[in-house]
Amino acid sequence: MIHQLSYLQAIVIGLVQGLTELFPISSLGHTVLIPSWLGGSWAALVSEESRPESPYLAFIVGLHLATALVLIAYYWREWLRLIRGLITSLITRRIQTPDQRLAWLIVIATIPVGVAGLALEHTFRVLFARPEAAALFLMVNGGILVLGERYRRRAGQAAAPGAGAMAAAAGQAGPTVPAGMAGAGLADPVATAPGSPASAGPTEPGALSTAPPTSAEPARTEPARTEPARTEPARTGSAATAGPGGSAATGSATSSTSGDNSKTRAIAPGASAGLPPSDNGTRPGPGGPAAPPLPPAPAPQAAAGHTPIDGASEQRLADLGWRSALWIGAAQILALFAGISREGVTMAGGLVRGLSHEDAMRFSFLLSTPVILAAGALKIPDLTGPLGAGIRGQVIVGSVAAAATSLFAIVFLSRYFRTRTLTPFAIYCLAAGLISLIRFI
Repeated sequence: MIHQLSYLQAIVIGLVQGLTELFPISSLGHTVLIPSWLGGSWAALVSEESRPESPYLAFIVGLHLATALVLIAYYWREWLRLIRGLITSLITRRIQTPDQRLAWLIVIATIPVGVAGLALEHTFRVLFARPEAAALFLMVNGGILVLGERYRRRAGQAAAPGAGAMAAAAGQAGPTVPAGMAGAGLADPVATAPGSPASAGPTEPGALSTAPPTSAEPARTEPARTEPARTEPARTGSAATAGPGGSAATGSATSSTSGDNSKTRAIAPGASAGLPPSDNGTRPGPGGPAAPPLPPAPAPQAAAGHTPIDGASEQRLADLGWRSALWIGAAQILALFAGISREGVTMAGGLVRGLSHEDAMRFSFLLSTPVILAAGALKIPDLTGPLGAGIRGQVIVGSVAAAATSLFAIVFLSRYFRTRTLTPFAIYCLAAGLISLIRFI
């Protein structure tokens, strides 16, 4: 029984464990270092962890269940698809879809750490659950993150010259597209090539054109445009008030509508002011060029149907390859040392294998879920047996705290790694590990 574990300690340790389990900074290392720094009854908890039969160790691993359940709840759609893909591949004996491939990659990647965890987890925790060892391995964790970032940066720099040459070759070929047209999504060389619909203009009177109007159109100077027929009520509608400067535009509009006044007003909204209509039906400023067509609005994304792992990301992960998945999964074995982060080494391995930071984070979360869930499930007999006597209430309270910070960590990191890197976490691990090592040696 852990007489020193109070509810306050359970809440604090639960908050720390939930946050640091998913941040690439090692939860086990922090559950060793923070109580050691606080001293007193907190430090006594660490000495409990290094015992062969440790209630505190059972409490810590029991908190992993809360983190695993949060991961499953957050990625529940993905896990349903993966489980369904795994089952269907077993039934059909074929691996065809991205769901099936990704499911088997997770199985392959989990095998090394599963075998090593069953054989070495308890021994490693008993031997290395000490503040000086945790501080040293925390520095090692920082070094792994630095190496992962450096490798990815060098790989990107090596690919940059080839990409630049391709871009230069593409810039020499094909016509130059005006900036306004490129912004409207019309930068396709085919659409702007001579003889194409975009360059040839309208093929029939009154048809809308995507090309800016010329300064002088021969059709506007034709004598037929000044015929009195333009002043007929059925032909002109609201355009009858146009001045001489607008007569050409009015004639152009009415000649293309065959007497339909409402359609005339829709095509030439600026006719009454003597201004030529723009290509997209909007009125430009006096003497200015026609405004380019607006690009189509992007498809709205429903917040309620948000998918943490979209189809494109799942396809990229499914194309990772079984060798890369096995290599990344084997890196999780290092997390058996207190101070080395499972998420950190998995993300670093993903970066080395060519994943982006966001995809590496997603893959690490998917790989961590079965491992964390299994580790917590193996400690359930300890918590329900004699080792859990007197701390079951603390386990529940600590699990709630761990679940809250785990959810925060998932949401925060999902946004953070869209644009940022592992470097700040590496600096923290190196600095915190060095300071702690000096303190406890």
